[in-house]
Amino acid sequence: MKIDRSKCRRVTSELPADCRGFIERLKGCSEEGLLQEFQRNEHWSYGKCELYHWVDVLDICDTILEKACRTHPSNPWVLNLDNPSNKQLKELALWTLHFTTLLIEHSFSRTLYNSMEHLCALLASSDMNIVMAVLNLLFMFSKRSSFIGRLPAEKKEGLLKRLSLLAQSWGGKDNGFGLADICKDQPISVSCRNICKDQPISVSYGNICKDQPISAFPTSATTLHFEYYTESMGSAAHKNLIHLERVHEMEGATLPGLMLQLQQQHPMDDDQQMDLYTRLRLAMGFPDYRKRLQFVQARLQALSIMVYSSTTADNLTPLLYTGLLEEIVEVLEVKNHQLMGDKDHFSIPTAKKLIEEIKAAALRTLTAIIHLDRAFPKLSTIIDVTEASSYHGFLPVLVRNCISSLVDGTTPQYPLHLATALFSFLYHLASYEGGGEALVSCGMMESLLKVVNWPGPDPEKITFVTRAVRVIDLITNVDMTAFQAHQGLSAFISRLESEVEICRQQQPFVIRVPARPPPSFDPLLPSTSAGPSASESDADAHLSGLTGSSTSVEIPDKPVPGITCLAQRGALIKSMLNFLKKAFQDQSFAEHIRHGRTDGNQPFEIYFFCNIAIFKKRGIVFETAMLTFAVMDGSLPSTLAHIISNAEYYGASLFLLATDVVSAYVFQEPALLSSLQDRGLTDVILEALLNKPVRMILPLSTHYGSSL
Repeated sequence: MKIDRSKCRRVTSELPADCRGFIERLKGCSEEGLLQEFQRNEHWSYGKCELYHWVDVLDICDTILEKACRTHPSNPWVLNLDNPSNKQLKELALWTLHFTTLLIEHSFSRTLYNSMEHLCALLASSDMNIVMAVLNLLFMFSKRSSFIGRLPAEKKEGLLKRLSLLAQSWGGKDNGFGLADICKDQPISVSCRNICKDQPISVSYGNICKDQPISAFPTSATTLHFEYYTESMGSAAHKNLIHLERVHEMEGATLPGLMLQLQQQHPMDDDQQMDLYTRLRLAMGFPDYRKRLQFVQARLQALSIMVYSSTTADNLTPLLYTGLLEEIVEVLEVKNHQLMGDKDHFSIPTAKKLIEEIKAAALRTLTAIIHLDRAFPKLSTIIDVTEASSYHGFLPVLVRNCISSLVDGTTPQYPLHLATALFSFLYHLASYEGGGEALVSCGMMESLLKVVNWPGPDPEKITFVTRAVRVIDLITNVDMTAFQAHQGLSAFISRLESEVEICRQQQPFVIRVPARPPPSFDPLLPSTSAGPSASESDADAHLSGLTGSSTSVEIPDKPVPGITCLAQRGALIKSMLNFLKKAFQDQSFAEHIRHGRTDGNQPFEIYFFCNIAIFKKRGIVFETAMLTFAVMDGSLPSTLAHIISNAEYYGASLFLLATDVVSAYVFQEPALLSSLQDRGLTDVILEALLNKPVRMILPLSTHYGSSL
C-alpha cells in the first residue's frame, strides 16, 4: 500500500548528497532501469538517513510488489511472479526485496513502511528464493527496530501465524529430522527422476536431480498428514483428516494445482488453508536437495524473526523444543563436504553458498535466542553447547579459523554473510556477563586484535574491524588484562590514525592554529645536548603539528564541500572513539594512559602512543635508559584535530565524540592539559565549537559547557 504523506511526520534532518542523487535516479527509471540500478548497488555505499526521504522510492517498490503478488484468476495459489511467463517480474521482485532490506538496514524512523500486506502474501510463493528474500527483509525489521511489534493487531497476528508455520518443528532429531541430518546429501538409493523445471531467476543451478534417497528419512518426510476441525451450526467441532503419501511422485501434480484440488474437496478457513499449503510445499519439495536446504534456512530465519518480534512466550514454546540448540550447533560443526557429499546436484558453488547461508542463519538464530531469556538458562545452554569458555572449544576454534581466513586471505571458507553472523553472535554473547567471562576464559582477545590490525580500506574489511572493536569493548568490561598484555590500546590508536589518514586524502582541511613558542623542556632530548639539530627541529615541528603524517596533500584554507565520510569508516571511528573515551575514564588504565615506555634492553620497542617515526628520525640511541612520555605526545592529537576540524565531513556524532575524548582525557589527567595546549588541540576545539556550522543535536548542544 502506498505511503500516506499526510500521516508522515515531517523531518528536518539533512539528506546526504549521495542519497539525494541516487533517489532521483531511481525515481526516473523504468522497470528495466530499476533492475539495473538495484543490481549495480548490491552492497550499500550511501549515507544513513531517515526513511522519510525515501518515500517516493518506497512507493515504487510497493507498486512492484503489488504486481508480483497478484493471484491468477483461475487459481488463487498461483502468484503473478510464479507464473513461468513472468520471469523478469520475479527477478525484479527479488532485487526489490534485496534493495529494501539494505535500505531498512541503513535508515532510521522506519515506522512509515507500508507494504507489509504484500510481504505476507509473498510468503506463499512456490519459489523459496522469494520466501527467503521476504524473510531477510522481515529479519532486518525485527532486529533493527520494534516495527513488527507495533503493527496493527490484525496485521501482526497474520504475519506471526505465517512465520510460525515456517518455523514449526518437523519432528526433531529423535524422530529422524535433525537439522544437520536434513542438510546432508546422503548416497543415492533410488533411481534418478526428472530434472527440476522451476529454477530461480539469476541463479545457475545446472541439472537438479530429484534422486535423494527418501529411505534415509522417515516416510512421513513426503507424506501430507493434516488434521483439522470444522464447526457447523448446532453441532460440535468435527475432526477431518487429509492423508496423502509420497506426494512428490504424484503424476503431473504441481503445488498450486494440488492445493487447489484439496481446497475444493475440503472446505476450511484461511488459516487452515495456509497451514495445509505450507505442509504440502514442504512434503513435495523435501526430496529435492536444494529445496530441502532452503526449507532449513527459511525455518531458522523465521524462528529468529519470531524470537525478536513475539511479545509472549506462548508463540515460541512449541518452536524452541528441548534439543533445538544442540541441533543448531551440529549444523555449524558439520563440514561442508560432509553436508554436500561428492555429488554435484546443482553446481557446487551454489551448494556451498546455500550451506554457508544456513550456517549464517543458525548463528543468527542463536543470537536471537540469547536475548530471549535474560535470566540466563538459555544463555548458559548456548555457552555449554558451543564450548565458548574453552580455548579448544568449538566456538573459539571457529572464530580463530574465521579470523585467520579473513586476515590471511588464503581460502574463502568464511564469506561475508557467515563471518558477519559470527561476529554478531560474539557481540551479543559478550553483552552479557556470563558470555563475556566465557570469551575471556577462552583467550579470544589476541584473535580479535588481529582483526583490528588487519589493514585495508575496503568497506567489507572495515565492517569486520568495527565488529571486532565492539566485541573487545564489551570483553574489557569484564577483564582488561589480556587487552593490556597484547598492547591493545596501541593497536586501537594506530588503526584510528590510519583511518583518519585515509580521510585526509579526501578532506585534507585542518583548522589552523596560532604558532606557540616551543616548550622549555623536551623530554625526548638528552640533557647534555647543546641545542637541537636541524633534523631534530623538523621532528619537533612534526610533533607539534596537527596535520597528520601525510605530507603529500596540500592543506587548503577551507574544507572541500559536498563530501562526507564513508559510512562504514565512520562507524569504525565512532566505535574506537567510544572505547578511548571509556578507557580514559577507567582507573585500571590510568598508568597505561599516562605513560608510554621504552626499555633500552629491548630493540627500541615503544608502547602505546609514542610516534616511532620521530625517534628514528632523531637517531637517538637508548642503551639503558627508561623514559616516560605523555599520551598526547604521539599522533592522537592530530587525529582528533582532523575530526574536530571537519564536523561537516565526519558528522555531528563523531565531532561530539572526539571532543568528549579530549574532555575525558583532561578530566583524568588535568596536569597534562598544557601538553594539549602546546600542540594546539585546545585552540582547534575552541575554534570549532564557536564557528563550525554543526547541525545542532541535543547531546551536542548540552555538552558545550563541559568541553569548554
